[in-house]
Amino acid sequence: IEINKPILIIEDDIIIHTPVMNNFIESYKKGDLESYECIRLFNNRRRSVTYKQEKKFFGYYLVRYNKGLMGTQGYYITPRGASKLISESKEWFLPVDIYMDSFWINKVIPYGTLPACVSTQDEFESDIGYEQKNKRSLSHSLKREFYSLIQNFRRISFNIFN
Repeated sequence: IEINKPILIIEDDIIIHTPVMNNFIESYKKGDLESYECIRLFNNRRRSVTYKQEKKFFGYYLVRYNKGLMGTQGYYITPRGASKLISESKEWFLPVDIYMDSFWINKVIPYGTLPACVSTQDEFESDIGYEQKNKRSLSHSLKREFYSLIQNFRRISFNIFN
């Protein structure tokens, strides 16, 4: 936001797929990506996700997903997209990748590239979120399921109207 330019955010443990990434960078240089606030550059990690092809570029497709992609391995973000993410994050209670996937809250549409520009290295496993979990109470489980139901309704509604 401060430099008022789009940037690429790439984690340190990824593999860059050079031909696709170079084509993506060329699209940026030509000004073809100016209307997109955030583009995820990695493979979808969800079991059930659909997408709509938005635009075909040389060497890749830009697609809009119906769900977030579960991760922050690599993405392109504009000052406008970053501003939206910040303005809707007054209170933190979700991990950043889940918040970024909550486009019905932050209004940043989930776009991605096919094929992906980057992927994770299989030999590097994350330690985040894999600790032993305590058994949840019935009350906690019901609240969690209710929250998920509401969020799914909001996501589907947002996709229908946007």
